[in-house]
Amino acid sequence: MSERRRLPRNRTYFGGSIAFNNRYSAQDCTIKNMSADGAMLTFASTASIPEVFDLTIAQKSRSYIGKVIWREPERMGIMFLNSKLETPPIPLDLARRLKACEAEKEALKQRIARLSEPA
Repeated sequence: MSERRRLPRNRTYFGGSIAFNNRYSAQDCTIKNMSADGAMLTFASTASIPEVFDLTIAQKSRSYIGKVIWREPERMGIMFLNSKLETPPIPLDLARRLKACEAEKEALKQRIARLSEPA
């Protein structure tokens, strides 16, 4: 099987807890391996676990939003949706300001070109 991960996984043996259903449901798990952008979790059964959930790892004092990539009866591979590797979305007002600045820069370039022409 070819490796498709962006980053190598490190073996771990952390206890974890996942929460779902607006945090009304929780289930304990073991994190068997982990990287900055995902992990492999083991459970008694993965049947009742949704595709997206909150994962808390007490030993690391960290919480992640996990998305299931693959699933077997007692284990699953997940991707962290709030990983630092993901590019955060650009706020709309910032994108609009950037576009306006680029248009202003282009207008100034054209004005400089006109002013630089010999008379």
